[in-house]
Amino acid sequence: MSRLALASVLATAEAGTLAVTWKDCGAKHGKVTDLKPLTVQTGTTVTVTGTGTVDEDVTSGHFTATVSALGTKITECSGDGTKDIVCNLPLGAGSVTLKALPFPLKAGTVTIPVEVTTSAEIPTQLANVDIHVAATEQKGEDAICLDVHTSAKMEEEPRQYAKGFVRQPRNAAVPVGTITPEMRAAAPTRLDWTETAGALSPVKDQAQCGSCWAFSATEGIESAVFQATGSASPPLSPQQIVSCDRNDGGCNGGDLPTAFDYVESAGGLDTEEDYPYTSQTGRSGSCQSSTPVVKVTDYKYAVAPCEGGSCSSQDEDGLKAALASYGPLSVCVNAETWNGYYGGVLSGSCSGSYNMLDHCVQLVGYDTTASTPYWKVRNSWGTSWGEGGFIRLPMGVNSCGIADEAMYVTASMAASVV
Repeated sequence: MSRLALASVLATAEAGTLAVTWKDCGAKHGKVTDLKPLTVQTGTTVTVTGTGTVDEDVTSGHFTATVSALGTKITECSGDGTKDIVCNLPLGAGSVTLKALPFPLKAGTVTIPVEVTTSAEIPTQLANVDIHVAATEQKGEDAICLDVHTSAKMEEEPRQYAKGFVRQPRNAAVPVGTITPEMRAAAPTRLDWTETAGALSPVKDQAQCGSCWAFSATEGIESAVFQATGSASPPLSPQQIVSCDRNDGGCNGGDLPTAFDYVESAGGLDTEEDYPYTSQTGRSGSCQSSTPVVKVTDYKYAVAPCEGGSCSSQDEDGLKAALASYGPLSVCVNAETWNGYYGGVLSGSCSGSYNMLDHCVQLVGYDTTASTPYWKVRNSWGTSWGEGGFIRLPMGVNSCGIADEAMYVTASMAASVV
């Protein structure tokens, strides 16, 4: 189902490499969970594979794909899923063939391949294309809904995003939290804190300042307030940490334990509204007066940190339990390959070794039931990056060092605002 959408998009973008982003738009019986590949070369025939789940046996299906450019519908094709559906794109851009599906499709994971043929010469006015794909099952109820967007990928390098993890010396050992067998057993097969109102603040953008460590720490504190009170924390100020924490380097980088140390010693953290972010251009700024609204009383590693080497045996099972028990976690990772990420579960290798960490983010979920089990991570590069500001990393291989330095915080509203 998602294949048809992607295929259509691919066939209507300008020649070159096409970047594809997608989003499940909600259906009664099905959900799209993955789409590959997310970059496609025009002038070739490519098999695009979509993966999803359905909650019932599907004995037949009717598919419709609507292709739009610049807000105007340019073509639509539909047909019975028991037969090949061929969708010819306008202006000789190419064609898409959704192969007949082997009905009945059993409830669970469903994979749908689509053969996409694109012309090497595609009109430039069709460089940005939106596709809406819908499918109904045998009772006429919604089985799939998918929105896909394609844009021409420029030849130049992707935007270089700022990072900022710099490991700092620590005066005392940071304790490791307790993960009991009962906590491991109780961890659900799927968890997504973005679906819990108040657990997270909106996605932020560190811009050109190497302040990821301050954003990760701030987000961890916000989520800790929610875990303690059941109510959303006001968005807090990463700028206060960037400008006032003298043990870290402001826009030149820092680390999580020292950031938490600063907040604890400063008596807490002010709000983003009262202490707004001003380091977008890479200047750390001078420390200003602040009024703490949230205080930190403790912080720990969620699982034992990696202290050197390849970090290949980190406790991801324990990380699941910690995420379920303590809420969203502040983590530091290797984001070397993230600049060009557009969506889906990150493919290819991403080293998690001790010396490769360069960025700090927030771990917010996982799904062990997906066709490719994944961790869900919130970044601080704005909502235009990745999947609305998020990235999914494969589970079980300590991808990008997801379990190397994972921390949770104990925090509460300051007495003056309670």
